Amino acid sequence: MQATAGQGAATNGALDNGTDFGTSQNVRQGGATNVWNLGWGWNTPTQNLADAWDPADPRRNQTILFSGQYDGGSDQGGYGATLPPYNALEAAGGIARKFWNKKVYSDPAMRQFTGWINGSGAARWINHRILRYADVILMLAEASNELGDGATAEQTWSDP
Repeated sequence: MQATAGQGAATNGALDNGTDFGTSQNVRQGGATNVWNLGWGWNTPTQNLADAWDPADPRRNQTILFSGQYDGGSDQGGYGATLPPYNALEAAGGIARKFWNKKVYSDPAMRQFTGWINGSGAARWINHRILRYADVILMLAEASNELGDGATAEQTWSDP
């Protein structure tokens, strides 16, 4: 399914052809201002995942959003914002997770365009793709076969 959301989709269901996939994993407001009500906060990265990355690996900052830190701007898949600080006591004005899934971090301009901004917390237009490695190997083998390269197709499929 190709998720889409037109201008004003938050108040006009006819323009909302989206999915809750992006919303379910986006930043949850907690005690922060409603500008940070971007979703439900499910499936968030753990401390173990954050620690598993070499801090110098650029993929780390393109995968994980860190509470209380700058999102990295466009060079790192962000939008130039600083997330509210982590605070387990949401009433203290923070957000209740240290880490967030940056793969579904929603663009503020798109939030404004669709009307899902400042309290409505949705990112229904996000089309996050998930491909299994086995599917990629199969696609390579099939493409090689279609191009007449049966030897590469056989090798790819039998010895990935």
